[in-house]
Amino acid sequence: MRDFLDCVRTRRNPVTDAGVAHRTMTTNLIMDICLDLKRDLKWDPVKEEFVGDAEANRLRSRTMRVPWQV
Repeated sequence: MRDFLDCVRTRRNPVTDAGVAHRTMTTNLIMDICLDLKRDLKWDPVKEEFVGDAEANRLRSRTMRVPWQV
């Protein structure tokens, strides 16, 4: 957290780039979904979705509250 705040203040690059941080958090979220569903899942890292599992894919995101949108 300190590194992030320092980077915001000084505009320097963080210790870890965004791609590495994204992949790290993705693996954590995949693990959480596996634990919630109590089963193994197959992940496609290129498409960033679960292979052949609509229920697991629904858990990858949730509906945003108004007025937020992507």
